[in-house]
Amino acid sequence: MSQSPVDDYSPVQMLRYQQGWKALNRLLHEDHSFSGHERHCVFLNTRPTDASGQFACISATSGLDFPEDGRAVVATDWDFDGKLDLWITHRTAPRIRLMRNQIQNDNHFLAVRLVGDGRQTNRDAIGARVELRLAEDPQRPLIKTVYAGDAFVSQTGAWLQFGLGTSAKISSLSVHWPGGEKQSIAGVKIDGRYVIDQASGKATQWTPPANRHPLQPAIQELAKPDPRARIVLAAPLLLPTIHTQGNSTSVNQRFQGQTLIALWSTTCVPCLHELQSLTEAKPRLDAAGIDVVAINLDRVQSTGDDNGSSDSGSASDDDQAAVLLKRIGFPYAAEYGTLELVKSLDVLQRAILDRWKDLAVPTSFLVDEFGTVRAIYQGAVDVDQLVQDARLAELSDADLRDAAAPFAGSWIGGPPGPEPLQVTSKFIDARMATEGLAYLRRYAELADSIASPEAKVGIADLFYVMGVLLRDQNELDGAKNSFEQAIRYNPTDFRTHSDMASLAAQTGDFPRAAKALTDALTIKPDDVNTVRKMALVRMSQGQLPEAIKLFRQVVSTNPRDVAVIYNLANALRSVGEIQESLKLYRQVLEIDDRMILAANNLAWIQATHPDAQYRNGKEALRWATHICEITKYRQPDALDTLAAAQAESGDFDSAVKTAESAAELAKAAKNNQLEQAMHSRAELYREKKPYRDQGLATK
Repeated sequence: MSQSPVDDYSPVQMLRYQQGWKALNRLLHEDHSFSGHERHCVFLNTRPTDASGQFACISATSGLDFPEDGRAVVATDWDFDGKLDLWITHRTAPRIRLMRNQIQNDNHFLAVRLVGDGRQTNRDAIGARVELRLAEDPQRPLIKTVYAGDAFVSQTGAWLQFGLGTSAKISSLSVHWPGGEKQSIAGVKIDGRYVIDQASGKATQWTPPANRHPLQPAIQELAKPDPRARIVLAAPLLLPTIHTQGNSTSVNQRFQGQTLIALWSTTCVPCLHELQSLTEAKPRLDAAGIDVVAINLDRVQSTGDDNGSSDSGSASDDDQAAVLLKRIGFPYAAEYGTLELVKSLDVLQRAILDRWKDLAVPTSFLVDEFGTVRAIYQGAVDVDQLVQDARLAELSDADLRDAAAPFAGSWIGGPPGPEPLQVTSKFIDARMATEGLAYLRRYAELADSIASPEAKVGIADLFYVMGVLLRDQNELDGAKNSFEQAIRYNPTDFRTHSDMASLAAQTGDFPRAAKALTDALTIKPDDVNTVRKMALVRMSQGQLPEAIKLFRQVVSTNPRDVAVIYNLANALRSVGEIQESLKLYRQVLEIDDRMILAANNLAWIQATHPDAQYRNGKEALRWATHICEITKYRQPDALDTLAAAQAESGDFDSAVKTAESAAELAKAAKNNQLEQAMHSRAELYREKKPYRDQGLATK
């Protein structure tokens, strides 16, 4: 069952929700079952004489627990025989069913439809309540209400139908209208249908139409699947760079005009028919300006390595393909494909098509002289259609979109543009990030020829994604250049400035990071995360007053952000605001007492500050002991603080032992500076003198 975030909209819950939808959509794309085994459930009211009665589950015995995922249910007297029928829908096929109620009995019914007066009550009488009492049991009313929506993705009709059982007489019928008026309705009889008008207060009998055509049950006939398909790209995409065996140059570099890339295998009968047809149609194809490259896939073998290929083939493989082509006199180039070629073309067709099926043979790609894919053919290519499709490259964007649609119609928007990011996304899904990056680079090379503002935004997106991919591959210089290009083409994209700032800070370029964050804050002045980043950059630049101001701004919005409070305390300590820094360290520890950095700084100041007003040996010892327990007495910095706190508390013997232990750990970690410092402080403690950190003195 899908879990929608109803009350909890936290980032974690939203991420889980989005991941759930992504997984469900993948099931659809890959032709897997979308079923959640969510059958319809049916419960029978056992009609108790007191409040202790229960409902009985009759899902199986009712015959309504179909294997499809149940969704909507509407109860209505579809055939006007007085018995409620059921329309039910499912998320999986068959999507809808009519279940006619064919039970034979002598039970009775009453159906009413309400019409409001249009002043105190809406015409549809939404909210009105009908109360029916039977002569044999007038103390137990039957009540129904008119709702605007009373079920999941469904709405019962305007008729309210009461099942009366074997009761033969109505005692009373009253309507409670939404405006507060109550009307008693006379003249209604069992097994009748009445329209009750609020304005007149009367019930008028209604008769169903006589010329109804009965519905007959039937088995749905499904169209036979056709494995062949012709897909015209409304927004043509570049063909990924592909190589065949034994060729140092890519197939893409050899296009002289329109080219049909035909994938085939010697074991595929339709492939052989296709090659024969292409051979016989060479004069027509030459006249249409179409070349053919036949790529045989017999030698492609999956190695189980997502980034590898097996290009070896036996002599018999070579001979078999060559013999077949020689026998039919195939007049075009014939080459052998690689695993990488198959995977790249599979990625392309998955990015274009909604059904993600493995690339099969025969499959062909019609590519123009610029390396742009114009059409994809699944199954053997029809030569007549291929010749006609040679004109696709001449069509305008609007006409190309019409050619791509399977039927005529009116468009509500402009023609689509190419979406290379879809291809890159599929490359990444296939663990081919390098190929995805190369694909984006080819589009980015076209950037300077783009003039329209809309196109420039699209190019900026390409550069941004390229920057992200390069950053993830630790190619930081290339990532920085890509982000700069993205900013050049779209300077109003907040995410690019933000990521540029993070990358610049990561490489130590704090001036560039500050510039990027300034631009980001121009776009989103109140973005707390950006203000936080700017505060950290200003702190790294030594601009402490500005950093303190920004940290305070973040804390005013997020008073429990321990990282920001901690950094604010550090900045205040650096400018000599010791008292406030101590207060903030304590505030951090009230929120999270396992924040050992804050605990260590607090204890260090209280144990070593030259000014006695800031020292507190007892509290320093408590926090220093706390962090040593958390780190299991294995961190030399924590032991250094503990030794200083012990000395401040007058326990110099313990301070010496702790300092020597810290020196040993520092030596093991090859931290010579800390090792020497600990030996020096140990000598100080032997002299019964506490350590004073002059660097903490008020400036």
